[in-house]
Amino acid sequence: MAQGWKQGINPSRSGDSILSLGSDPVDPTGGDPTKEVQEPMEVADDSIKQEPSATVPGNSEQEPAPLVINPTIPAVAASEYPTPYDALRSAIADLHGRPYFTLFLSTNTFFPEPRIAHSSRVQTHHKKVQAPYTETPFDCHPSFPVNPSSLTLAETAKIGFLVKFGRPLLVLSLCCPVFLDNDVVIFRFWALHESYRGNETGYPLGIAIQKLTRAAGPGPTAVLAALDQRLHLAYDPRHRSTRIIEENQVSSYMRLIYVAPQHSYFHYSGYSSEPFLAEAAANALSSWRNSDRGVAIGMLAKVIGTFLSSQGDVGELVARFIFMSAYDRAVEKLFPSPPGSPFSPPHFSDGVDVESFLRSLISREHVENFLNSKPGNISSHPGSEDTHSQNSNITLREAFSSASIRFTHFIRTSDPIHISLTQAALCRGAAIMCHLTQEAVDFVVPVIMNRDNQMTKAEVTAIFVQCKLRKRRAPATLDIDADSIQFFESGQLPYIAVIMDLGGDTDEVKFREQAARQSPRNNHGTLDGVHPRYTVTIRGCSSRVYAAIDNGDEPRYQKLLGRDLYSELVRKSEANVDAVRRMVPLWAEGEASMGWVQDVEQREESMNWERDAEQ
Repeated sequence: MAQGWKQGINPSRSGDSILSLGSDPVDPTGGDPTKEVQEPMEVADDSIKQEPSATVPGNSEQEPAPLVINPTIPAVAASEYPTPYDALRSAIADLHGRPYFTLFLSTNTFFPEPRIAHSSRVQTHHKKVQAPYTETPFDCHPSFPVNPSSLTLAETAKIGFLVKFGRPLLVLSLCCPVFLDNDVVIFRFWALHESYRGNETGYPLGIAIQKLTRAAGPGPTAVLAALDQRLHLAYDPRHRSTRIIEENQVSSYMRLIYVAPQHSYFHYSGYSSEPFLAEAAANALSSWRNSDRGVAIGMLAKVIGTFLSSQGDVGELVARFIFMSAYDRAVEKLFPSPPGSPFSPPHFSDGVDVESFLRSLISREHVENFLNSKPGNISSHPGSEDTHSQNSNITLREAFSSASIRFTHFIRTSDPIHISLTQAALCRGAAIMCHLTQEAVDFVVPVIMNRDNQMTKAEVTAIFVQCKLRKRRAPATLDIDADSIQFFESGQLPYIAVIMDLGGDTDEVKFREQAARQSPRNNHGTLDGVHPRYTVTIRGCSSRVYAAIDNGDEPRYQKLLGRDLYSELVRKSEANVDAVRRMVPLWAEGEASMGWVQDVEQREESMNWERDAEQ
């Protein structure tokens, strides 16, 4: 945009006024921060200082003269008073009514709240202050829309396909072509020199890693940026440190601002689904893990536990992290670095077969039993020749023998989960975080039944995951039923249901046994499931049940899962904790908060609403 603007403007033409603030910006205060700015900044054309009713030479009243601001101006510095940005805004305010406009470009997210701005004019007219534009071109590749049903998993894993999504940081070969030996055209970052000749994967991916992590080591902000790009973290806006982290990530680590409200108290930001950046984040984390296996979970336990908005968010985050770790381990095991060569991260967008993923997810002690398990939602009818009844005898290993999964990052949906959304997510290499109102399911991992086939709806199924964080074992759990949530449109594809009960001290893995009923109806009063379901319930959060958890990292997981209101208490003696509990911030079992009730044990049992609901 800047290059096009520069070519379209002729500074020598009368009426075009250009204000350029470079590395040495104009300081209208003369170095005195207490001095009030009386005169506007000097511009190229003195005619712009005329009375508001005057017409700028060379321009009609309907054609204002542009005032172009160089984006290299230091936007803000919290320690300065007023900031260069305040001085600029104050000077521009003196030009009110003149035929001009300003363009201020900055990655800095600190936009002072109008009502407490240093300028009295901004304070007085704060409701008229223009909110910053945050609308950014996204998913605007000329080849869109794509048809996932016409693509294979291998085709969607290529770098040339991944770069089509997200922000147009990469441009078409029409601008700067790079032709390889196999005539593959690569899109390149617009700022790169067009004479470069690189390889298909390493060069553009290296630049993406540099943009996402600033080519730094595994520092806190870089690790959080890589994890946020993949896991879709949820920060607590009440923490001041949260805003500092987000602002730093926006200015230097590729974080997007979605909305900047008029009041400017805060902004909405995050990492959207950009498969190429997700691949870069996976590569960066893989390289860091090669030196420190626990760098990711260590950073989560150290930093994120303080900033997440609720305990439920922490439980789902841990579940997503375990799934992501299992996927990364499976890919790294399937595509290791050549012997004797330096470590090189694999191409995580290639995907991995379902069996290898499950072996990296569930501990060796239990995974074989799950692979040999049979559907738990189909009644067995010996001697029946019906295809549906025959599905009841097919093991998970047999049903998913050719199936593959591919997810380098998570996305959040606001709609009920269904097959079309899952097909689109598979195309982008994403798993889906369900809406808070979604029944029984917290997130979904897309699966293609045969990686060599095109990604039609008839080939796409899923792994459905339900997360729990209960301190005591409950006798029943809500079933994940793809038929009841109307996930599939047709066919009889199988699916996998994983229930992760991360709370409590008991480590246990159970598989839903095959239905053995005389009646063809299940517990809910409906006919047997149309789609075979393979269910596993995993209780606990340790290496004894999860292959994706290293034994030395268990304390870090427990630190994340054990965070609650009382863990933030500085004085952690039993007397101090009980004193806080007597204030009843949360109604909980025990003498401290329920000691005022006669026959406490009986009343505590009746108040355990979660257990009653599940029973």
